[in-house]
Amino acid sequence: MALIAQATRAAGGELAMLDEEDLSGLQSALDEAKQKLQEPQDEANAARDRLSELNAELAREQGDTDTADQLELELAKRQALAEVEANLAKARAENNRELIALYEAHLAKEQQLYDLKEKNLKRDQEEARSS
Repeated sequence: MALIAQATRAAGGELAMLDEEDLSGLQSALDEAKQKLQEPQDEANAARDRLSELNAELAREQGDTDTADQLELELAKRQALAEVEANLAKARAENNRELIALYEAHLAKEQQLYDLKEKNLKRDQEEARSS
């Protein structure tokens, strides 16, 4: 039992040695590591978006405006939702309850908006085909 108490005191002493400067340095290192992990994902997203843009442009040039319109709408939706989700993640990391609630509402409205846009686009395309 004495050995456990001694180990506990030693561990407590080690933890006390961590001051704000050490914690700040550790936080900076963690932030830098997260940024390095995020960079390839951001690059992949940018490449995916550019590919979607090219596919939409090709479809439009080939006279397939329905496909082009759908691809452009999907791209706009993906970009809008990604921006809000990034802001929401930041608010969650900062534990900012007010911002979390606002971004969650924003995300729901963006989804609702793009669902309506998709519905309207399909309706317009069907009307154009039937006339």
